[in-house]
Amino acid sequence: MRCKILAEEFRSDGGGVEVIVGGDFNSLPVENDGVYSFFKDGKADAVRVRGRCYDYFYGEVEEGMEGLKVEGRPRYVLDFTLNRLCRWLRLLGVDAALETEEEEQVRCKRKDLPCPIFERCRKERRALITTSSRLIGRKECPPAAFLIGTSGGSETVEKGLIKLMKDHGVVLRPREFLTVCVKCNGKIEEVVDEGKIKEAYSAKLAPKSARPLFKCDGAECGQFYWWNERESSSAGRAKSMCAGLFQRCVKEGVKYEEDLGLFAGLELKPPPPPAPAVAAPKRRPDPEALARPNVEEWLKSKELINDCGKFISAYEPGRDVKFTNLTRDFRGTLDYIFVQDDGRVKVESVLPLPLTLEETGGFLPSMAWPSDHLPLSAVLSFVELDPDHPNGGHKEDMSCCRPKGIFSMFEMAEMRKEWQEKHKLKEKEEEEKKKKEDEEEEE
Repeated sequence: MRCKILAEEFRSDGGGVEVIVGGDFNSLPVENDGVYSFFKDGKADAVRVRGRCYDYFYGEVEEGMEGLKVEGRPRYVLDFTLNRLCRWLRLLGVDAALETEEEEQVRCKRKDLPCPIFERCRKERRALITTSSRLIGRKECPPAAFLIGTSGGSETVEKGLIKLMKDHGVVLRPREFLTVCVKCNGKIEEVVDEGKIKEAYSAKLAPKSARPLFKCDGAECGQFYWWNERESSSAGRAKSMCAGLFQRCVKEGVKYEEDLGLFAGLELKPPPPPAPAVAAPKRRPDPEALARPNVEEWLKSKELINDCGKFISAYEPGRDVKFTNLTRDFRGTLDYIFVQDDGRVKVESVLPLPLTLEETGGFLPSMAWPSDHLPLSAVLSFVELDPDHPNGGHKEDMSCCRPKGIFSMFEMAEMRKEWQEKHKLKEKEEEEKKKKEDEEEEE
């Protein structure tokens, strides 16, 4: 939709617009493979598209009559710098694991090894929360990742927590507050065995007045917990912190279950009602505002619909292109040039691509080509339609969109090499000129 709006902005007369998109879509040319289906069929199966990402958030994901049916709760893993946010999430009953110091050392200093936090995301089916934009930018980063800033201190982290809750549709459950161990993320359960209670008293792990007694089920933790009404006690401080976070989340519109349990007497202020709508002067639509995702509606939808309709690929998969990405670990088509399938754009020709490994000279990148993606290029022309055609006709000035020429990947590599040689020669001449001027000044 955003492409369509921006294209309309480009055409001052607001007439018919053609949308052409191209690049690395990271999607295979097969049925129901996310982005490819979104353009080729004009729609995509929302459950299948989301599934890859939602497997990291939740346990079981299955398709029901009403679209996406989710079982379980969000599960996160946070980088080592987000210890405070991790504790806050645990206080609110959210399953939040924290990267260890050893894992951080490997992530930051051993680029030759697999990133441990990515491995935890995949193995434990968790979404990543990090302060590092570089970490999210890595090729192997899991699809479910959330970037949060910390430059503003606790206030910024708090805003990040609220945004995380709202964007991921988290529903707070007050009866589950204070049930997750803030030290290890284990489950806090009541100890009912009298023998184990006496053992805890004997080992001085808890005072004899601690009744009921609770314990973390973490294998390497085993921390004991008990209630204490004093505000200065550990239990009192934890309850106070949890209550404050809960109030701020509710004030900002985070949803919650009505059964408040231990927090039944807490005063909760709902978010202020929206201001009444005021008629505004007519103006062009704001692409940024219209492109902003409505996460809740998106989660409920059974299909993702392409507002621009169906597209065709300039390259016919299987005939014109066998692969666009070629490495030792992968060979397949990930790059495309898509054109709206409405008969108003004609594909005149495309850049011939290598169809075999031998034609590329081996795996990519190589000495001949500096990328593991092959270059795609197409000559397109706009077709003159009958003015009475439902889609209307094109103006003659649209012929300016025809490119002057297409070069093969090897021709482009030679041009790149030639440019580098000229650049080096120019630098050398400038150095000699500067050296000569310095010598003249000394004389």
